[in-house]
Amino acid sequence: MNVLNVLISIFTTPLYLFFLLLYFLVTFIANWKIFVKAGESGWKALIPIYNTCITFKIAWKIRYFFPYILTVLAMNLLPFFATSLSVLLFGTLGLYLCFIIFQILFCYKLARAFDRSLFFAIGLIVLGPVFMLILAFDSSEYEGPQ
Repeated sequence: MNVLNVLISIFTTPLYLFFLLLYFLVTFIANWKIFVKAGESGWKALIPIYNTCITFKIAWKIRYFFPYILTVLAMNLLPFFATSLSVLLFGTLGLYLCFIIFQILFCYKLARAFDRSLFFAIGLIVLGPVFMLILAFDSSEYEGPQ
């Protein structure tokens, strides 16, 4: 390793960690406020998988959480159990496509649960944490799953 690579890693690692911490903090604050706005306890935003379950309950119906979590688990476990390269490739692509469809539908349902437009849902898809903060701190009221 040369000196330049060492210097780059010394200066970029804390910066990366700072932005990662900032992302988690912003997401946590937004989820807390959205949970309170929807009538749930804010502390539920602290528990990693449970907060996703509650968010699905707020935006959609709870029954859609289980196919979502199974898709995420399958995406992460497929590389360990794939018997061939084609199974790994096409299985992973199929699961990622399912995941993307779930995310798009989830963002749309979350926007509709707070009586927001399709354009707001697109904002949730493209700039999730920013639009989650907007949703958390704006004057919109929770309408329930649509």
